[in-house]
Amino acid sequence: MRLRTYLERRLQGIIPNTAILPSGYHVVGHVILLHLNDSVAPYAKIIAEEILAFEKKAKTIAMKVGPTNGQMRKPQYKVIAGSCNTITTHTEAGVKFQIDPLRLTFSGGNMTERIRMGTITQSEETVLDMFACVGQFALHIAKRAGANVTAIELNQDAFHFLKINTELNKLEDDMTIINGDCRIASPLKSFNRVVMGYLHNTISYLPVAVDSLVPQGGIIHMHQSNPIHEIDSICNTINTISLEKAHNADIEVREIKQYAPNIGHFVYDIFLCPIDT
Repeated sequence: MRLRTYLERRLQGIIPNTAILPSGYHVVGHVILLHLNDSVAPYAKIIAEEILAFEKKAKTIAMKVGPTNGQMRKPQYKVIAGSCNTITTHTEAGVKFQIDPLRLTFSGGNMTERIRMGTITQSEETVLDMFACVGQFALHIAKRAGANVTAIELNQDAFHFLKINTELNKLEDDMTIINGDCRIASPLKSFNRVVMGYLHNTISYLPVAVDSLVPQGGIIHMHQSNPIHEIDSICNTINTISLEKAHNADIEVREIKQYAPNIGHFVYDIFLCPIDT
């Protein structure tokens, strides 16, 4: 049975017929992250209790109370039903992630891209993850592809879980983890592939990513949130930066998801080769 149908039956006569009930939620381990329409906000707790009964494996319901904030992308949720222990272990395509989704962002909409990175990477590659968080990309690449990965994360909370997750997946020999600013900590001329899994003004970090590639060039996967009409301008900027770094760039753009009409999460796959001198 679909969630909304279940809730309509269970809450008939309890909440107004005009209320817009949720049709889904995001599950991270035992935690359900719930977005509620303002029309049902006064009934949040009773809705959450019904969802706990509907989703048997869940132990915690947390409701979104504000936008994701700041450079560290801190989500804003509060627990409204179930256990207050929000540290959980989430399994995704055989990769285990320990995380607190109330302190750190773990997007379900990016799952296909995370898994894809583990399938397109070759075992002999060296890979840099410039914004590793808890290892969303790095762990898939190291575990599925068997590549050697260097993962950099600035946020202390995220780095704590990145360390745990490296050990949880028995990848200590395949991963080097660094707590620091990727603009300073990224090794030079060392990698075949670079992942830039950050969304806001990611292009400002692109010169560092290019400098981290081996002399023969390589591939950069630059994530960016932007309006559709800015794609051409961003591609022009990528080409300008690449030329300044003495590289030619071929660019492929893929949409991961939409946030709003005409605004999306895009990945710019940048294939770089050095200009012959």
